Amino acid sequence: MQSNDQRLLERILEDQHRKLAPDKSRDDFFTFFAADKALQDWDLDNDEITDGIVDGAHDY
Repeated sequence: MQSNDQRLLERILEDQHRKLAPDKSRDDFFTFFAADKALQDWDLDNDEITDGIVDGAHDY
């Protein structure tokens, strides 16, 4: 059973996913969302955050 905090976070993630990146998978959006929140003090735009994510099959 989910706590109220878990349900709230799930709702926030769903809303932000629909608004910011509906074309991304749920897992990819979560990575983006987490990076965005972790780096919020640097005021990066979405492209800068996406460019900095190096997770995946094509890591070099």
